[in-house]
Amino acid sequence: MPEGSNSEGRAALSTTTLLALAAVVAALVTMLGEDGAFDPLTVTCSLAGLVPWALVAAGVRVRPWTFAALGVVPGVLIVSVGGNAGGMFPLIVVIVWLTLRSPSMWLPALAAGASFLAILDCTIEKGSVDESGIVYFTGGLGIAWLSGLLLRRQEALTAQVEAMRDAQVERLAATERARIAREVHDVVAHSLTVVMLNLTGARRALATDPARADEALARAEVVGRDSLDSIRHVMGLLRDPTSAAALPQPTLDGIPHLVEGYRGAGLDVALTMGDVGPLEPTVELVIYRVVQESLANVLQHAPGATAAVALAADGDGVEITIANGPATSAAAPRTTRVGLGTQGMGERVRAVGGTFDAVSTRAGGWLVTAWLPVRTATSAPIPHG
Repeated sequence: MPEGSNSEGRAALSTTTLLALAAVVAALVTMLGEDGAFDPLTVTCSLAGLVPWALVAAGVRVRPWTFAALGVVPGVLIVSVGGNAGGMFPLIVVIVWLTLRSPSMWLPALAAGASFLAILDCTIEKGSVDESGIVYFTGGLGIAWLSGLLLRRQEALTAQVEAMRDAQVERLAATERARIAREVHDVVAHSLTVVMLNLTGARRALATDPARADEALARAEVVGRDSLDSIRHVMGLLRDPTSAAALPQPTLDGIPHLVEGYRGAGLDVALTMGDVGPLEPTVELVIYRVVQESLANVLQHAPGATAAVALAADGDGVEITIANGPATSAAAPRTTRVGLGTQGMGERVRAVGGTFDAVSTRAGGWLVTAWLPVRTATSAPIPHG
């Protein structure tokens, strides 16, 4: 059962228990409140009026109409037949419960009307307004009705707050899952793509150029080790989010090395980096991930294609452009679908207030463009992923 349901159940149980205790006190006041009140009718009806309270306090589900019949009739008999105005006290508590629990306001209204008629009859019989206390008990009926409405409103607001809290927790959990999924995708997609291309190159060059094959295997080994460290880091996030600071996050300074790694894997890529100045680590991480994912997509979906990466200052922001031509390999997959990696890039860019677009070109390649607002380097913590 959700935590919110438990809290709501505890609140309902607490209210019912307090009202049941109030009903017991009201029954004692009815029987012992004045001389001559302890008669067989008053005692019997007072105890009978406690039956519905005992049931609901024990957790038994009692329908409002049944509760009204079991609680109102004994009180009306005490006041009207027995002439004991003290029987209004249990009736007032019953009206509070009915206003709180009844799905319709007609039932507590009928109970209040029956109670008023009973005290009116008692007043006529006694011939004294002061002796019956009709004015005070009539006011008590109104207060009971208002009290029930207030308790009803309080429980509704409590349920809304619990539902909002549960929804917020779910949204935060979904955001965290998406963040970790993006991080895993970036690490795995990039690393495996580079590793597999280096292994392919090593296999092809093994017979004709062993030195080149050894170089490709060495690059695959380095990328594989880095990937393993990154995956361990991401898994650490699942156990302890504060452990993310243990692994340095990529920056703009790492982009030339990143591009060089793709060149080593066989991608013909040109890099142009303008003077964009020091940026906030979050922005630099997003730029790095956009370049990384875009080049990984070129290697995976457009083998043999050339690519160009350009970073330049653009007003109060930084513009990133990654373009590639059509695939030249016959085994190149044909797709115009925007995948999860592209979706993740867009989410990253928009999260820092930028814009993102990825479209296919008429020449058969792809063009990725992103704009991110300039933020000066600060000591703010880096959002991971």
